Amino acid sequence: MVINHLKESGVPRIFSAGQCIFKRGQTSQLMYVVCAGEVDLLIGGRHLETVRPGGILDEAALQGLPHYVTAVARTDCELATFDQALLKKVVQRDRGFTIQVLQLVADRLHRLNGQLQQEAQRVGQAGLER
Repeated sequence: MVINHLKESGVPRIFSAGQCIFKRGQTSQLMYVVCAGEVDLLIGGRHLETVRPGGILDEAALQGLPHYVTAVARTDCELATFDQALLKKVVQRDRGFTIQVLQLVADRLHRLNGQLQQEAQRVGQAGLER
């Protein structure tokens, strides 16, 4: 998956299991690549997915948008961080990186859309049962 070779390009950060990496609604200018360990993405305490090595976190933050999820280290983990300037250098050096990031984002959107559809059906069924 993405980006094992990018570990050396990003700024490393270490998080302990249970440590909050960022909270929903906060803003930053960083994208994260999981180099080791696992990170849970949550909304309102509800688990959306677990990001494993090679996965990315918070690509939208590069646009200055607030985090749409809370990220918590599921295990001890090492993340590589990228700000816009560093990411531009990486993209210029490795054009395939852009395609990998787009594939990861598209996969995440597809999974989240499926989860939303399941939740809408569940809520619809609960409403019919009343």
